[in-house]
Amino acid sequence: MAINLVPLRIALSSACAALTLGTLPASAAAPPASGQGSTGEWRYEIDSSSITRSLNAWAASGGMLETPLGTARLQQLSAEIDDQELIVRGVANTGWFSVPVDAAATASIQSGTVQVHVVDAHFNGVDVPAAARGQLEQQVQTQLAQSIAGTGVGVHSVALGDGKLRLTLVGP
Repeated sequence: MAINLVPLRIALSSACAALTLGTLPASAAAPPASGQGSTGEWRYEIDSSSITRSLNAWAASGGMLETPLGTARLQQLSAEIDDQELIVRGVANTGWFSVPVDAAATASIQSGTVQVHVVDAHFNGVDVPAAARGQLEQQVQTQLAQSIAGTGVGVHSVALGDGKLRLTLVGP
């Protein structure tokens, strides 16, 4: 997974929109020592091809959604990041038939954590019910929480653009 963790000297702007999947490297678990009483900031980047691999790994391990057409297994997923949005496309297979699926998501920061918002989702061009969109949001938020869990850092900002997700993390 292409992850770069880079110390930042200046604070980035407030929350924009983003999503991430993956795990922070062990080196990010404890921020590097800095002056007493000061905090550090780090930028966590992940590219769309890494998100695509993570999404497909999740889908292969049982990524399923409840739809009006039955339980659908997601397959052949791809991610694109641009214009403050993550777009995921793929195939939903119910066992009876396969149809194209797409979803658009943004995110915001609330109390130092990323809140995922699936703003649009379709199975074969038909709107996905709110419950299924909620499942997608929960899955991404769970993976985000697992990515950052145990690191002792909070999320200061999140942004999407130019094929990358960027998080600014703030540590003790």
